[in-house]
Amino acid sequence: MDGEKISNKTTIRREINNNNGIIWIRTTSHQDGKTDLDHFSSMLNEIKNPVIFITSDVDRSVPSSYDKLVVSKLLKSPKILKWYTQNYDKTIYHEKLGYYPIGLDIHTKQ
Repeated sequence: MDGEKISNKTTIRREINNNNGIIWIRTTSHQDGKTDLDHFSSMLNEIKNPVIFITSDVDRSVPSSYDKLVVSKLLKSPKILKWYTQNYDKTIYHEKLGYYPIGLDIHTKQ
């Protein structure tokens, strides 16, 4: 996707520090290099209390298109209570991993 940027660790840290029990990280269309999910997984120790983790925003298969070690780290973390995602491809089944449909308006503040 042209013009798509990967968030830096400062942006991810802001999401972590300002969460209210839910952290949203976008899935990115880039299939090479670091992604927002990579940065987030490297910062799990900064989460103070367990959270619900949500990923969405791009038509990218989850979890198969991400590094298996990153996915495993997220699912094994006691800081992640549940992980909800769009584009769940059912390549793995885990009690923490769930999905929600494409088309929900996640960008408009309620």
